[in-house]
Amino acid sequence: EGMRDLKTIRIEKENASVDLNRSKSTLGVKHFQTHTYVSLDNSTKHYIVSAQGDMDREISYLISSNAKVTEYKNMSNEKRFSFDGHVDLKLNFHVPSSCKVFSLPKATNVLASGNDVKFEYVGVKKANVKIVCEY
Repeated sequence: EGMRDLKTIRIEKENASVDLNRSKSTLGVKHFQTHTYVSLDNSTKHYIVSAQGDMDREISYLISSNAKVTEYKNMSNEKRFSFDGHVDLKLNFHVPSSCKVFSLPKATNVLASGNDVKFEYVGVKKANVKIVCEY
């Protein structure tokens, strides 16, 4: 609570599971080396719930970005992100097969590996991304 500028929390556990359905104001999770990083939205109060077992892989979420998330909306089957950066954008999402991703402007390169989708933009420092899922 009270965090205005800090938008990432590091958990000192490799592959920690986060219950994104029950967590509030969390954008996503990144597992890197021996840590787990949880991305937070612009709220000043956050509620992160540890998941029992593996994370739900049928939920879309942000893995990483090189820009600030200026707006985030989480609706029942749709998530919307607005990004604002200082360099060409690089965005990485977990997108289950039941979901579709839309980007405005359109990404220059889209690289998919399983359910992870990377968007790379050339000459673009702001973008809006919408993920729509059929649950």
